[in-house]
Amino acid sequence: MEVLSRWITLNTNTMINKQAEVFMNNPKAYAIILASGIGNRCKGDLPKQFTEIAGRPLLMHTLDVFHHCPLEVEIILVLHAEYIGLWEKLLEQHDFEVPHEIVLGGKERCHSAQNALSTIPECDDALIAIHDGVRPFVAQDVIIQAYAKARLYGAVIPAISTVNPIRLRKDDELVCLDRTFDRSNILTVQTPQVFKYGIHLPRLGHIIP
Repeated sequence: MEVLSRWITLNTNTMINKQAEVFMNNPKAYAIILASGIGNRCKGDLPKQFTEIAGRPLLMHTLDVFHHCPLEVEIILVLHAEYIGLWEKLLEQHDFEVPHEIVLGGKERCHSAQNALSTIPECDDALIAIHDGVRPFVAQDVIIQAYAKARLYGAVIPAISTVNPIRLRKDDELVCLDRTFDRSNILTVQTPQVFKYGIHLPRLGHIIP
C-alpha cells in the first residue's frame, strides 16, 4: 500500500517558537471544527458542544482557540441542520464574533469532514486541520506545531502516551495483559489532525463511501 504521509507524534509538552517561522511564506490554513453530533452518548437535553462552560457554550471556546492562534486560520464549522438555528441565537446572545463558515454535517463523521473539505478552494499547499468541536483545551503550541509539521511532512496527527489500564476483548471476554506489556508503545490519537490539500484531498473520494 502506498504510504501517503509521514505521521508525527507530537509531545504536548514541547515548547515551540510562537512566531511560527515555518509560515514565513504564508500558506493558506484552515480549521474544520466538527460539531454535528446530536448527543446520543451523553443523553442530555442538548449535544455537549452546546454545554455552557465559564459562561459560554463549549463550542465557542474551541473556535476561540483557533481564532487566537498566531497563524491566520480560516474556520469552517460543521453543524447538524437541527442546531444551526440554535447556534445563530447563541452567537447573538453571547455577542460572539469569531469569523467562521457554517457547513451542514453528514450522516457520519467522515461525511461531515468531506462536506467541509468540499468548500475549500483547490490549493496543493493549503494546510487543513480537522478538530473535534468538544475539545476546547487543546494547547496552541500543539496547534502551531501540527500545522508546521504538516507543512514539512505532508500530514500529522498528535498523539499521547496512554496511562489508562488496557484490556483486550476476546470472544466477548476481557483479557488482562501480561504485566510485562509495554504501554509506552501504545498511543492515543488526538486532534487537530492536519494535512496538505494536495496530498490527501484527491484520494478522499476513493476512501469515503
